[in-house]
Amino acid sequence: MGKMKVYLGQLLDEWLDDEDNLEKWESNTLTASDRRILLPHWFYKASMKALQGEAKRKYFEHAGALLTADGTDDDLLIKLEGAPAGYKVVIR
Repeated sequence: MGKMKVYLGQLLDEWLDDEDNLEKWESNTLTASDRRILLPHWFYKASMKALQGEAKRKYFEHAGALLTADGTDDDLLIKLEGAPAGYKVVIR
């Protein structure tokens, strides 16, 4: 989820566009309680944005969450780093 950092940064920038928020940030008066409230909201919004469209499937494939119990088509999903082109993974 490399884009998560980008999206979180964008949300922080939007939040800092408000003069009151910028003052809290720069004067270090933002409480830990405020941060505990803000971060989950930003994380949720960034997650929803990062997982739009086909991105969800891509992340599940990358994590190996779409492998089948019987191994059907797993060779299409498993790509070993450094394996020669055309190499097929056989799991029995």
